[in-house]
Amino acid sequence: MKEIADDPRVVSVNRINNVLSIIETLQSQISRCQNALSSYITTKRNVFSRFYFLSDDDLLEILGQSSKEAIIQKHIRKLFPGIFKLIIQDSRIVAFCSEEGDEVSLTNPISITPPIEEWLNTLVTEIKTTLKALIKKCLESDAFDDRVIRDFPMQIICLV
Repeated sequence: MKEIADDPRVVSVNRINNVLSIIETLQSQISRCQNALSSYITTKRNVFSRFYFLSDDDLLEILGQSSKEAIIQKHIRKLFPGIFKLIIQDSRIVAFCSEEGDEVSLTNPISITPPIEEWLNTLVTEIKTTLKALIKKCLESDAFDDRVIRDFPMQIICLV
């Protein structure tokens, strides 16, 4: 391959011994890498099905940089369409916000230590638990007044 770097003209490639076998070997290695990567991506998608909403490139980015808050925020809307952003404090998700500004504090904060597919599954469960508790609490409130509007997300008020 050094010969190609020294003389980049296409015709000079013909003079390299075994150039066809070298190219075939490289192609085979690339194909094996692509198959292994595809298998890895499929495995991750099977563990957390919402990963199917992401392109392969986006999924690789979030898997490779899952400890970076900016990367998490960038892709969270694709995984959870109703969530605009997560509120993260000390590597823990403490709340989530809608695009309209409603903020919902999680009943139990979620640690965002890898692997990402595990804490995302925990986040799904915790969101359901938190919303269920808020619905119950809103239903039990005595009157519909300013306090209810202030204390509960609009999604919960509309549902109740």
